Amino acid sequence: MQLAVWLVIGAATLMFLNWQNDDIDGDSIVPIPFLLDSVAAPVKLESYPPKPFARLKAPIVLAPRKSPAPPSPTKLRAELGQPVPVSITAYCLKGRTRMGTGVREGVVAADPRVFPLSSEIDVLIGKDTLGHFRVEDTGFLIKGRKLDIWLGDCSEARAFGRKRGQATLAPKRNR
Repeated sequence: MQLAVWLVIGAATLMFLNWQNDDIDGDSIVPIPFLLDSVAAPVKLESYPPKPFARLKAPIVLAPRKSPAPPSPTKLRAELGQPVPVSITAYCLKGRTRMGTGVREGVVAADPRVFPLSSEIDVLIGKDTLGHFRVEDTGFLIKGRKLDIWLGDCSEARAFGRKRGQATLAPKRNR
């Protein structure tokens, strides 16, 4: 029974889409598909534009088409020495990082699929170097090629906003 209903709805939808795409003259008779007690039936109207679907028991409702997803980068993981375009924000929360250390200057939150935890990165905004950071934190909204830099002053973090830059996975330095 459900299959029959879906077939009827599909046929009615195709008729409706066909009707939308036709070049219609003002004097022509226009078939308009609709559902009447779960049965598809074309109706011929003598006037154009057609009257609204107010008298119909169950009008056809078309869902909008989903736009295709933007192409994702083929490689998500950053390679050593290769610059990666990133979106950079700042945060000022106190507490512990994902690695269990306390937050401090030089700590950045990143997606571990792109920049693994405990890795070190150099961040550039344009041609200016923002600094050398250690990935010790993750964040609920930090997915993909995003970085969240820890700053001690919350007003400074808010003023930082969102910036575009590049991050390069660097070899670990001796501390």
